[in-house]
Amino acid sequence: MAAAKPIVIVPHNPTDELYPEEEEMPHPYTSRPIGEVQPKKVVEADYDSGRAWLVLAAGFLTNVLVFGVELNFNVFMRPLLEEFPAHDASDVAWIGAISYGVMFLIGPLASLLISRVGTMYAVIISGVLSCLGFLSSRFATDVYYLYISYGLLVGSGMGIAFLSSFAILGDYFKQYIRLASIVVAVGGGVGLFLFTKLFQHFVEDYLGWRDAMLITAGICLNLILLGICMRPRPRDPSVRLPTLTELMATHVLKSSKYLLFLSHVVLWNVGLVIVFILLQKYLSEYKFLDDDQANFVVMMLGIANTVGRVASIPVERVASPMKVYVIMSILMGVFEMLLPSGWDVAGLATISSLLGLSFGIMICYFVAVVGELVGFENLTPALGYSNFAQGIGGLIGPPTLAKLADGSKFIVGGAITVISGLLVLLAIVKHWRDTVASRRTGALSVENGLYNRHSEFDRADTAMT
Repeated sequence: MAAAKPIVIVPHNPTDELYPEEEEMPHPYTSRPIGEVQPKKVVEADYDSGRAWLVLAAGFLTNVLVFGVELNFNVFMRPLLEEFPAHDASDVAWIGAISYGVMFLIGPLASLLISRVGTMYAVIISGVLSCLGFLSSRFATDVYYLYISYGLLVGSGMGIAFLSSFAILGDYFKQYIRLASIVVAVGGGVGLFLFTKLFQHFVEDYLGWRDAMLITAGICLNLILLGICMRPRPRDPSVRLPTLTELMATHVLKSSKYLLFLSHVVLWNVGLVIVFILLQKYLSEYKFLDDDQANFVVMMLGIANTVGRVASIPVERVASPMKVYVIMSILMGVFEMLLPSGWDVAGLATISSLLGLSFGIMICYFVAVVGELVGFENLTPALGYSNFAQGIGGLIGPPTLAKLADGSKFIVGGAITVISGLLVLLAIVKHWRDTVASRRTGALSVENGLYNRHSEFDRADTAMT
């Protein structure tokens, strides 16, 4: 792809000269192909009102379902170990790891699918895949069977739905786009909290794991209804379809700061995902908590995660989101390392809550940080690559750390997460320096991630350096 031409900043009024007219700019979050122009008939009044709030609610509920399912596999660990005694915890942990990994590994393909068929049909497809995955898991005869049914099918469906819930926002929001993305992300925390109790009742109290899989298959069909609510705006038939290279936006992979960010994403998923898969089993076996006590500690993780996501909305108003992202990335690793030090329910619940709180705040700024680093016009494909990096980490981490004895898995995992926080710090420092250098020379390019007229992060962060 040819290098972007520099754009000269006029000192007395930089914003107007820096960016083209609004209708010529690709929107930060888009469910349409890259390079496609917003139809002329869509006027300013069409954004941030009316159907936009239905789309926002659908995106929120999609994340409730996606993360409620993906981050509660730990509830199935013990019954699956009892059902398949020939397999150890590491073998069973691979089921959740594959599902979580595929959910993010499919990111680039999900981005292409959304660009070709639109968010509505993409989410409908995700609901069908997830339903088939859980339905077929109901009849599993071996752990390896679940690698395909639960791991591959469910993970693929959840990954498509997750990316779609953010890609659709640019069709309906402008002024409140940042708030909308945070609200959608809050749904993940709500889902973790709600589905923890729901799955515990299904699996442990009433149905057993097989019938719980059947019920969850039915729940996943709700994605079809949610997809219908995510209909993108009409396309301009006169606009050419973009090439594959344009769709993939491969030039963002040449950015050193974005590569540092991707390394950060891999490492925090290697280190942290183990908490959501093995914490409950660890509490029962090594901390000798009964089921109610262990469930309480895990529930506090989910509640604090939700509180953190909600808190990210006012925090964004008073603090630099990029700096908060770095701090939370490091703190969640520290709190994970402290998990084995808790000796009673109160101590474990406190540490678990602090971990959930820091994770909840951090993850709500994930999408915004990606956009700031690569430019918001590259967000959908960049999210695909970022999700792919999450998938690699989520696939490697749980089975590897599960082999470590007792609480050492969390100590090692926490240390890896802290290292990931230092990597993202380097990426963001480089971004700040690029920002300052670009403004001094009066030239910006798409590679330095400063091609977004709506961005406020750069201005705030530069002023604070």
